Amino acid sequence: NPIAELDAIEQKCRAFENIRVKNFGTQKKQSAIATQIKTLVQQVINAGNPNDFAEPILRGIYKHSTEEFTKRCFIIARRIGENWTKAQKRRLASLCMEQVTGELQGIFGFSHRGNLNTKIQAIYTLHICASSDDIEQLTKLHKNDKFLSACLYVHAKTKTKINWIYEKFLADVESVLKHRSSGIQNSSHAMGVAFCDTNALTLDGVNRNTVLGKLNDVISHGGINSTELICCIIAAGCIGDQRNETVINAGELQRSIDILENLHNIYDYEDYQKTVKAQEVALKLMRGQELDIDEERFLLEKLNT
Repeated sequence: NPIAELDAIEQKCRAFENIRVKNFGTQKKQSAIATQIKTLVQQVINAGNPNDFAEPILRGIYKHSTEEFTKRCFIIARRIGENWTKAQKRRLASLCMEQVTGELQGIFGFSHRGNLNTKIQAIYTLHICASSDDIEQLTKLHKNDKFLSACLYVHAKTKTKINWIYEKFLADVESVLKHRSSGIQNSSHAMGVAFCDTNALTLDGVNRNTVLGKLNDVISHGGINSTELICCIIAAGCIGDQRNETVINAGELQRSIDILENLHNIYDYEDYQKTVKAQEVALKLMRGQELDIDEERFLLEKLNT
């Protein structure tokens, strides 16, 4: 029952904000409610009738009862709204863009409603509903680091501004190789998402062989943490995916396989152990082997986060 399910989430969100904003209760209680909200949200995402939730979710975002509830509605919408009607997706896109009205006008931090986390989730949601005009509007946010990850993701999913993603990726690769802090986690993830569901050799002039070569440089360098490494491994696996016989340079592909097989010699034991699942999935992709259900779920989760 969509209305009942969303009402339950809204009530929990109100309780959560009462604790956070009014300092009512303890940190332990707040954590418990957050866990309950996450469970309820996941139940909606897993429901077998996602289209029935469209109107209640759109109304929930529009009324903006609490920040937490609005944010959760955006999260649900981007996970289940792919097959909503065109009219519903257009309304969703309008609500997303409304959240960042001030930022789009150059008045950063200003909006009649919506905190930073809500705005970020609204941008992420655009990948299922944005028009070409909406996508073009997002370029105004490219220089705002707070929205960088969300913009990279939306452009990767919609196969737009791939050159911009690639420029960010190249800058991050250079930073890694020079032992500087970087955003390689986000830019490598975006490159992987962009190439993961296409056999195209190039996107917007960006060649998958070149991207794979840069990922190989970063992974073999050994200068990134386990979270960054997992993103790079998954990206390399997606770009080198041979299940559909994607055309790719055999030498570069073999180099990837060799590097992944020897990760234990490049990274310390603790970091390596955290990446084993990603390593196994990427190697199967590069070898053209089918993934089992758990591996498919793992890959989907990594690509959608």
